[in-house]
Amino acid sequence: MEFDKTVNGKTTTVKAIGKLDSVGAPEFTQAMDGIANGMDAVVLDFAGVSYISSAGLRSVLKLVMGAGKSTKISIVNADGMTAEVFKTAGFGSLLS
Repeated sequence: MEFDKTVNGKTTTVKAIGKLDSVGAPEFTQAMDGIANGMDAVVLDFAGVSYISSAGLRSVLKLVMGAGKSTKISIVNADGMTAEVFKTAGFGSLLS
């Protein structure tokens, strides 16, 4: 996977490209480690994510749980099956 991180004030935006599967999920987890610290929001732009598996969902959940209640996590531009997987798994509230 590839990641492009930008910080604008207290918001971090991460553009992810690739498959968030058993290979990409550990890379995602490592790239997201500590990213929410001191942030009001983390926006995950998943326009470039072509596939997400249960391992990918686990990585996103780890980010959400690690961020705590003070940081809003949202997913934008997820489409097709990626968005459907989030909705089916109960992550629909993260989609913007």
